[in-house]
Amino acid sequence: MTRLIVSVLLLLGIALLTIPLYILASYFYSNYVPDAPASTTTPPIYLGAEDVRSREEREFPGTRIQIVTFQTKDGPDTVTTFYKDVLTKDGWKERVTSQSRQSYHYVHVGGGGMDSDPEFTLSVETNVVSSSKTDVELVLVSYPSR
Repeated sequence: MTRLIVSVLLLLGIALLTIPLYILASYFYSNYVPDAPASTTTPPIYLGAEDVRSREEREFPGTRIQIVTFQTKDGPDTVTTFYKDVLTKDGWKERVTSQSRQSYHYVHVGGGGMDSDPEFTLSVETNVVSSSKTDVELVLVSYPSR
């Protein structure tokens, strides 16, 4: 009888130690984003960028929005081609594109790896100011891990 009580208490003790470790491991795994490139924390800056300005905003707890604006002497097609090449090499996927507005949207999936649950979005919008000047706005949104 004593041996049975000791065995039950031992199993109960192991279970009580295992549950917190499982919860802790689950928390760290769910917040881990494998292979997240640097472009998910800071958008890449175009090589011909001039007058670069950056600001950060937070709309919801855990959501980070970084906005980078600059001007370039290059046309919108050159700028958007640069971002498409750089971002797809970093694992970003193009989602919605509005060529009439020269607006391109990319998604980088992290954590669980499901396309329906993005961790990061990056929008690239260009606006022709003159024949030798293009305004560019990058909006990087980092969503909290689920």
